[in-house]
Amino acid sequence: MSFFKKLKNGLGVGTIKFELVVPGQIDGSSGQLVGDIVLTAKSDQLVKDVEAIFERVHTWDERESDYNSTTERYEDRWVQRSHTVQLGHFMDETPFEIASDEKRTIRFVIPFQPIDPQLASSSGGLMWSFMDSALSYGSNWRNERVHYTVRGDVDLEDVAFDKGDSKMIAVM
Repeated sequence: MSFFKKLKNGLGVGTIKFELVVPGQIDGSSGQLVGDIVLTAKSDQLVKDVEAIFERVHTWDERESDYNSTTERYEDRWVQRSHTVQLGHFMDETPFEIASDEKRTIRFVIPFQPIDPQLASSSGGLMWSFMDSALSYGSNWRNERVHYTVRGDVDLEDVAFDKGDSKMIAVM
């Protein structure tokens, strides 16, 4: 193997294409997310494992105050914060080889605890809208949002950087 080919493989360049195929919307009371991981090899590879993670991401803006000794005043600024909760996980640790130009589809099912429809709306829902406006008035919080994502990646032999994909989905 040439030096440049080893370097490209080590950096994950031209090794494999990773794509998540998931529905754009799921029922939060179903308790499971079904999707596919589509791998397309650009060169011969040994796949060590594939995984997919279903997450709820809660984001908001928070006011921070810093004291400026030059002006002797507090200066406010808004900083975006987030909190991510893993709702479910899929991992297949069965190694396999995939040849150049070969395409392989791996079906996955991620079980999760049913999600309350009041909290599930990816646009925030009525409760979040009310909380956002109530907390924003003279508060240190604003723009509270909740969204759901599916992230996945593949771990390849002798490749430093994993290939992955991420999709946002709506939970109803």
